[in-house]
Amino acid sequence: MKAAGIAIQNIVLACRALGLGSVLTTNHIRCEDEVRAALGIPTDVASFALMPIGWPLQNFGPLNRKPVREVAFEDR
Repeated sequence: MKAAGIAIQNIVLACRALGLGSVLTTNHIRCEDEVRAALGIPTDVASFALMPIGWPLQNFGPLNRKPVREVAFEDR
């Protein structure tokens, strides 16, 4: 599963570079049989996450991130 996580991260980065939006979701597990049927996923294939990918409604803007010192702490 570790390799899948690395692949997902690379897909998200590639999408962003192409101007696409993406998200990792596991919500399909609640209705896995219906999703499996709708997407034609064989019964012998396991799915643990889905990644919807598409064009965002608005352009990506600058990322507003707090400085590391405001969100990471040592010894407290």
